[in-house]
Amino acid sequence: MSRPPPAAWREAMLDRWQSAEPEQAIIRLWSGAYIKLIDRRGHGGDVVSLALNISDTVRYEQQLKEAQRKAEAANRAKSSFLANMSHEIRTPMNGVVGMAELLQDTALTEEQQLYVNTIKNSGEALLVIINDVLDYSKFEAEKLMDAPRAL
Repeated sequence: MSRPPPAAWREAMLDRWQSAEPEQAIIRLWSGAYIKLIDRRGHGGDVVSLALNISDTVRYEQQLKEAQRKAEAANRAKSSFLANMSHEIRTPMNGVVGMAELLQDTALTEEQQLYVNTIKNSGEALLVIINDVLDYSKFEAEKLMDAPRAL
């Protein structure tokens, strides 16, 4: 919260005090403490004021906002890393699977054919895992982006 000039602050407090239904206000004292002002007018025009020290709450909310900002930044970095790495891993895996398919079309012994099939099947299984990890990371990123902002 920024501090208004003293004259503006006095003007705002006077306007608040003179209003029929004073709005709640949070002010920051010179000491750094945060005070929540709650005023109620009585039947005769008298005012009952309640001043609550909410400094701990304000600090806690600031800590939560900072933690949320860091968590969102970490999630964005994770999503970016997974997207880049999945591409970097998927490209050579597609090469391995493609070359295994080409090799299958050549004259091979039965043992060599077994080896090529194993390479191809393992590569395809790894591609499925890579795609699942990508789908999961996209799902997590969308969940974070769609989550309501509580702070």
